Amino acid sequence: MQVLRSVGLDEARTIADKALETGNPQELVKLIDEKIHDGIHKYFVAAREKKAQAGGSVAAGRAYVAAYVPYLHFVERLYLDASTPVTHGGEEGTHDARLKPDAAVEHKHR
Repeated sequence: MQVLRSVGLDEARTIADKALETGNPQELVKLIDEKIHDGIHKYFVAAREKKAQAGGSVAAGRAYVAAYVPYLHFVERLYLDASTPVTHGGEEGTHDARLKPDAAVEHKHR
């Protein structure tokens, strides 16, 4: 069965439930792999293209930073979600306490 790239969160949940019912997570893994691949590719290409031009002017440098920040945030979010446990009652995208809005953590970029 082919997974459509345009599935929404409800459909992703349905696919996750189906994986539990069938004992086969292949469709779910494929869906998540496609989303990860597409996101990294999109942000990487944008940042890479802007980086090549970054030294040309202040505006080009700013354009690079504007592309780099979403790229890095996407990678950080993926890494944190993949490497930290999900707690019961945790909010979407805030599985790591450092990402909670009320956490006193300084946000830095390299």
